[in-house]
Amino acid sequence: MPIHREYIRITGNTFTEQYLLQFFFACVTSCILEIGKCWSPGSCDTGNKCIAEKISLCRKTIIFTLIAFYHSGKTIVRKLTVIFMLLQICASQAAFQSAVITLVFPPGARSTGMGEVGTALADHEDVLYWNPAGLGIPNRRYRRGAFTEFHEWLLPPLKLYDLWHHYYAANYQPANPVFGGFGLNVNSINFGENTLTDEDGIEIAQFRSNETVYSLGWGFNFRELGVDAHAWGVALNLVDSRLAPGIGPGREGIWNTFAVDIGYLWQFHPAFRFGFTTMNMGPPILYGDRDQADPIPFTMNWALAFTDSIVPDNKLLWIFAAEFRMDREFAKNYIDRDPDPFYEAIFTDWGDATFGENMQEIQYHLGGEAILLNTFIGRLGFLLDWIGERYELTWGIGLKLFNHMQFDFSVIHSPEGYFSKFNRDIFNVSRNDSHAEGSYGIRHMQPRFSFSFFSAGLWSMSDRIWWMKDSSIRE
Repeated sequence: MPIHREYIRITGNTFTEQYLLQFFFACVTSCILEIGKCWSPGSCDTGNKCIAEKISLCRKTIIFTLIAFYHSGKTIVRKLTVIFMLLQICASQAAFQSAVITLVFPPGARSTGMGEVGTALADHEDVLYWNPAGLGIPNRRYRRGAFTEFHEWLLPPLKLYDLWHHYYAANYQPANPVFGGFGLNVNSINFGENTLTDEDGIEIAQFRSNETVYSLGWGFNFRELGVDAHAWGVALNLVDSRLAPGIGPGREGIWNTFAVDIGYLWQFHPAFRFGFTTMNMGPPILYGDRDQADPIPFTMNWALAFTDSIVPDNKLLWIFAAEFRMDREFAKNYIDRDPDPFYEAIFTDWGDATFGENMQEIQYHLGGEAILLNTFIGRLGFLLDWIGERYELTWGIGLKLFNHMQFDFSVIHSPEGYFSKFNRDIFNVSRNDSHAEGSYGIRHMQPRFSFSFFSAGLWSMSDRIWWMKDSSIRE
């Protein structure tokens, strides 16, 4: 969402406009002046390259200014706006173009510990978010019911313990694979309790801010027709955005929209799988300004996954899984009119840049896991978001018991300045480019936790020896 409208929509009192908007527009004015220099003779080789460099530098300046601004005083009213902008900047490469950031907040300590992958693997309880087509592939974990809960504390440097991301999901596959599988989830971000004050510091109102996405999906296949290697899926997402409930001239503060996800999986080799999804196809969301809508983050994902195992004497000694995923968000916003619908934004957003610039707007994710005796799990991953200047190494651990329970933990390693030397030495980034400074550090040591309970109705004596192959085979 455009930031200046977010300030005005969340808080409309004089103090907030004077204090917050002066800060923001000072930053924006400075950025515009810097971008304007790109047309000065001899300033840059090409205008587009110069603009990209200036915007990248301004983006980082605004982030650090926001962090300092948050800690500069005690007025609670500005907490929500600062947090909201930081989450948008640090979570999506199109942060200034689209709204409803919860739609692109990935769940699952397993997936996030592997660099935020899951579009092609799509075989755990958070499958509905990553690729609903995974529900259409017979999987013992989903038979007769599966459940997962995920929790994540956001932006650790701010030390805000009421700023968190939570996710619940439940899946079910009937015994007959003809019906595929069904899933539902709740994906939510809590922004905490906020106090609205006037210019004299007198409390006007209190409100809790949160944003929730409710999803229902179905995965299916055509195995009865002999099509064994392909699966499809669809999910409906209902958005409930309560950034400032009860606040505003009409006491609106609550906004809703919907979106549809479509997924596809192709098992083209026993060890390899291709996955593709189109996420968040839906109308824009209308906030306080009824004359201006904001697009939701329509995103495409492409992924390739690998799985294999080492099974001596029928023991699951090692199980390996890995995935490489690419994703790009398409959004085209305008100042004087509504944004392009998602089916047009694919072309208008892509067509506004060169091929190389479009490649830079793609986020790249790579990760893998190794499981010892179907019990002890280690994970490693990496996320590269060039435009958003996110360079994040992720790692995680897990423990699986009795073919029914799994505990997972993951964390982000991305301190301030991380990856700067790599960018300078390998990518030959100049020291005047903000990429040379590396990571922001705003998500460093961000922890994630998951608990999963699966195969709820499939209990047998073999569950006591879950490290044996026959006890863990997919049905």
